[in-house]
Amino acid sequence: MVFFIYQIRKQKHGIGEIGEFNELKEKVDPAAQNRTEMGLNPQNVPDHLKDLIPMAEKWGIGDDVIRTDFEEKASAEEKEEFKNKLKGRTAEVSQWLDSFNDDKPMSEEAGSFMFMLEALDEMGIWPD
Repeated sequence: MVFFIYQIRKQKHGIGEIGEFNELKEKVDPAAQNRTEMGLNPQNVPDHLKDLIPMAEKWGIGDDVIRTDFEEKASAEEKEEFKNKLKGRTAEVSQWLDSFNDDKPMSEEAGSFMFMLEALDEMGIWPD
């Protein structure tokens, strides 16, 4: 049985739930167009990866249900652009993400980059 973490936002407080994808998807409208826009702080991203911030803001969706909905609704052109922007760059991103540990927790920005790579993998468009 596969479980996913799904965030449900109520008023100003976010709560997390763990459950089956289809069950959780029914609880709220997972429409990609209703997702919260991210504003990543460039100061928390290494200089050599700053040009990827727009991709991380667009594709680095931490909510499994909304990310899946966004991926399903993306055009072939959007997916191709995404793949091309990350071509030859995934190892750099992974190396940065690997620098986080218990003593150095992952920032929100790093989380978005991690979910950006997750999206590439989920859509089967890994560029390297």
